[in-house]
Amino acid sequence: MAEAARREDWPRTVAEFQAWHARQPERWEFIDGHPRLMAPASMKHSIIKSNAFAALHAALAGTPCTALVDGPQILTDEISAIPDVVVTCAPIDLSTPVIAEPVIIVEVMSPSSEADDAARK
Repeated sequence: MAEAARREDWPRTVAEFQAWHARQPERWEFIDGHPRLMAPASMKHSIIKSNAFAALHAALAGTPCTALVDGPQILTDEISAIPDVVVTCAPIDLSTPVIAEPVIIVEVMSPSSEADDAARK
């Protein structure tokens, strides 16, 4: 019953989600009109994500582009997501976690996250 009441209070827009998420101790994403709790990564997930970041970081050396891992947020009118790795070639605004101009977004998929990672995001 408490879970049902909580869901009624959940944000319904990205703007509502941003305010709500700022008060949460956990990391959440907002996909398809619903908050989704981010589960801790498995060891396999962490290794794949680290390898993707390392490869992109090395490939981007000497360019104005930057690969970022664990934290940068992608924000649109419909989604607030925290990808595994993101690349931007725009200047980074250190006052916000939002990457305004991502050029590459990497999501390491698992069977439980595949529908969101491949389709909705």
